[in-house]
Amino acid sequence: TVWQLSVERRGNRPAIIKVAFAMVVQVLAGLMNVALDYAFVILAGWGTAGAAAATVASQIAAFVLVAAFFLAKRNRIARADLRLDGRIAAHVLKLGMAPFGLTLLPEATVVAINVNAVAYGGETAVAAYAVISYTACVIQMLIQGVGDGSQPLISKHYGAGDADGVRRFRNTNYLITISLGVLGLAAMFAFREQIPLLFGASGSTAALIAWALPIFSVAYVFYGFTHASTSYFYAVDDARASSVIVYGEAVLVVLVVFGMARIAGLDGIWVSVTIVQMVLACVAGVLLRRRHRTRAAQAKMAPVLEQS
Repeated sequence: TVWQLSVERRGNRPAIIKVAFAMVVQVLAGLMNVALDYAFVILAGWGTAGAAAATVASQIAAFVLVAAFFLAKRNRIARADLRLDGRIAAHVLKLGMAPFGLTLLPEATVVAINVNAVAYGGETAVAAYAVISYTACVIQMLIQGVGDGSQPLISKHYGAGDADGVRRFRNTNYLITISLGVLGLAAMFAFREQIPLLFGASGSTAALIAWALPIFSVAYVFYGFTHASTSYFYAVDDARASSVIVYGEAVLVVLVVFGMARIAGLDGIWVSVTIVQMVLACVAGVLLRRRHRTRAAQAKMAPVLEQS
């Protein structure tokens, strides 16, 4: 719903685009969650139940703010718009497979790496990966934010038949996401000695983090390209290409993590994510090239069909 607020349009007139409102709701909910975590977990001593209560309370507060927006007369949704359209629902489900997979993929990666980290590095490796995943996920979230935030804009230009606008947004996405990956890698390398201290890591764990963090973070240079490609594909209604990348990654993560762990042990685990993203970047490049050729062929055929 908050995402909807940021892209809403009304006819041909400029919409009530509540980007600032959507951002404020998200930020307030996050800050409220943090504050309530401290109050319920630390001060009240409620433990895990307190953390859960803080999350629920913050989401309720966000819901109230968004509900108030839509209850306002100028933003009210017509009843006719709430009727279920089977054709639209089926199309949404088809396009939604890629974002659904993107949401689950990090969990699959965590499970695969944790299983192998326990087997090849014990508790020290598991503790090191916990810090690495918490730290490196910042890069991942930034890249995802760019891709997901631009998706409705690309869809808008695609629906309007503005091929040049689609191309500009796509290429800008590539520039930003790959740059974020490079900057993130540089940051992880520069602060590899300081980051373990923030988590109170022991000496052996800190040394392992300092070694593994830059290796692991190389993956996000390629991830910038693959995620931007995935967002582009489902923005232009190419569910098949986006699903190939997303669910192909799920298969590759399992195969490559377990395979590299067997071949190179703990170091193989750290480099496995980069290998997965390199392969996916090649796949995304092939899919982009194929789409470009298909579109070019269709453009050549269009004048012939019109004449006939």
